[in-house]
Amino acid sequence: MTRRLHVDATPEVGATLRLGPEARRHGRVLRLGRGERLVLFDGRGGEWEAELLAWDRDSLSVRVLSRAEPGPTRESPLRLEIAQGLARGGRFEEALQAGTELGVAAFHPVAFERSAVDPGAGSLRASRWEAVTREAARQCGRAVAPTVSVPRPARDLLAHPPGADLRLLLVPGAPPLGSALPSGGTPPRTALLVVGPEGGITAEERDAARRGGLVEVGLGPRVLRTEHAGAAAAAVLQYLFGDLGGEPP
Repeated sequence: MTRRLHVDATPEVGATLRLGPEARRHGRVLRLGRGERLVLFDGRGGEWEAELLAWDRDSLSVRVLSRAEPGPTRESPLRLEIAQGLARGGRFEEALQAGTELGVAAFHPVAFERSAVDPGAGSLRASRWEAVTREAARQCGRAVAPTVSVPRPARDLLAHPPGADLRLLLVPGAPPLGSALPSGGTPPRTALLVVGPEGGITAEERDAARRGGLVEVGLGPRVLRTEHAGAAAAAVLQYLFGDLGGEPP
């Protein structure tokens, strides 16, 4: 298994880099030893082969050996974005982790009327959320980490949702997800999933979503937690139109 660490800037071949506490922590978890080969990635598609030189108290040093040859892509042919309702505790971060592992390309944090989180406080956690998606990308082998936009009110996102071939709003009790998906012709290449908060969305927000062109869909007879719903729907879409169902369409 390839050992991978994140770098913020584009490294130069032959350079010696000192990576900070986050890389050192990951290096300890991976039990990296001096002289061990690893891969550096910048989260934007670049990867480099490197060698671990030394450990310090709060960092580790590596030598950049070469630009890594492009391997099989781990990015899905379906560009999937999730507009996720803000949630308390670690639930929002759990949604980011699972979505990253399932190939989500972008996250849009959304403050719904029933969100139990102040959107201003969410803005302060933007750097933390980027670190969460970056670590999830490192763990699952992606060279490109998903983007996380600034939190925005639901009324803004529902009135002007990101463009996509499929634009879906997850609502318990709505018609099954499969009923809204195309069964023939050209498969979708972009999709947007809107996931409400822990308390659900209001009738006014559902009306706004319909006016914005979103289609209501459900995930069966059981009600999923907000941090699980997006991942469940993402898995279905990736199976049908992405890279989880064998040969891509």
